[in-house]
Amino acid sequence: MHRLLQLVLFIVIFLALLFCYTQFATLRLDEAYRYLIDISFNTGTGVANIVEKDDLVSLLTTVVMLIGNFVNAFFWYDFVAYFVGGTMNSDFCREFMTTCDRNISNMNLYLLTFAFLVVGILFGVYLEGMTFLIALNYAVGLLTTTGSQTCKNEPLNNVIAGTYMLIGIPLFAFTMSRFIQSLPKERYERVEARPDL
Repeated sequence: MHRLLQLVLFIVIFLALLFCYTQFATLRLDEAYRYLIDISFNTGTGVANIVEKDDLVSLLTTVVMLIGNFVNAFFWYDFVAYFVGGTMNSDFCREFMTTCDRNISNMNLYLLTFAFLVVGILFGVYLEGMTFLIALNYAVGLLTTTGSQTCKNEPLNNVIAGTYMLIGIPLFAFTMSRFIQSLPKERYERVEARPDL
């Protein structure tokens, strides 16, 4: 019941923010969708071609940037917990990683992330009209939340870029955490002669 409540809460917050951006910031629904996901993950691809109308909209954007990562984390926690199953206790990160570790092999995860990167490159080349290297930069920027390239401000492009970030950023973060976990632990033990390390 707790997970379902969090999922419903995410959907309600997401829809309320979409409504605010479409009504008060006068953004189209597709612009509001991409912009909301963009700023909630602090990616930064929407600033160049979606302009905030006034200071109150800028304040709303500031609030979304501050709470966005947490709201998205809870959404993905619920989503994965629902589909992966198993009992989850209050130790959010440990249980999440343990549940996923039981169900996804490293190779499958790396292949899935690489395939998602290729999809982003194809999106950049064919929908955005970018060269291969610029599309690679664009896809990596979306996955890593550095956001160096801007997508076209057109309905299909906004929806695809927003969805790509919504799925790709948590996927990339989980892949990187899995990679870090696979490194030898001896490298990270404290050096006895250096108490500051």
